[in-house]
Amino acid sequence: MITIGLDTQTAFYQPHKFITGQNIHVITGEKLTPLVIQFLLPLFRTQMVAKFNWGGNGATLSRMKRLRLMLPIDDNGQPDYDFMSDYEQELLEKKKNYYLKYVHSVLAKLEYVKIQPLSNLQWRTFRIDDLFESVTRPPARSKNKYDEGDIPFIASGRSLNGSVKFCRPHENEVPDASNCITVSPVDGSSFYQSTEFLGRGGGGSSIIMLRSQRLNKYNGIFMARAINNTTSKYQYGHMATSDGIKRDRVLLPIDAQGQPDYDYMEQYVKNKMIQKYNHYLKYLNESVIGSNKL
Repeated sequence: MITIGLDTQTAFYQPHKFITGQNIHVITGEKLTPLVIQFLLPLFRTQMVAKFNWGGNGATLSRMKRLRLMLPIDDNGQPDYDFMSDYEQELLEKKKNYYLKYVHSVLAKLEYVKIQPLSNLQWRTFRIDDLFESVTRPPARSKNKYDEGDIPFIASGRSLNGSVKFCRPHENEVPDASNCITVSPVDGSSFYQSTEFLGRGGGGSSIIMLRSQRLNKYNGIFMARAINNTTSKYQYGHMATSDGIKRDRVLLPIDAQGQPDYDYMEQYVKNKMIQKYNHYLKYLNESVIGSNKL
């Protein structure tokens, strides 16, 4: 089925049984296979955003019935559901092959090493300013002043690595360097940034960047998660500052000298990535794309 949000102008595919409320419309039909639905969803969303909005012009049942979609047709002038299904099947196969190639390339660079579980380790708290050489903010920036591009704009948010948009830097503008951890002062969300980015700056909501020569892609991911356990206390009304972040303490595994065990953190994340990617490969190889049972 397809569900339509009355107030939000959203459309989603529902592959499983579900319960919903009065502000959701449900669209059914014998031609609505999973692949056909995937073809239709972008068309629904485009039309709904253009015609409906929250408030007095929501996606009511009568308005939805009058909604028109541009669709491919067969020789009889009817919607060509076979073409829609074949088109989506081809796209999914291309995506699957792309993902498989990517995952295999990642796994080729990783080596699994058996290590102690986290519960067997010695741990210690460290002040953040003792772990990082610099705790800084980016220059004043607003995502609304950038055109679409391929550089992530990092701001507040607990998903997508803090990225809210992909932008093109202004002429002669130097993006923020990669290999750092960003912390949102608004909600404390912390992420490792593996590529150069444009950080939100200016005012109290500008992100905070933590930089250290000991960071790499793998121990950086571990440390970002550990830091998030501390910085998640921040919120509107109690926002983080650079000085406050410096004083915060983070709990980390330690080596025989009582210092952060960067080698362990790195291998732990590598092992987790290998495990997750192998689970992903198993899912891709066993899934039946295009089946009515997705």
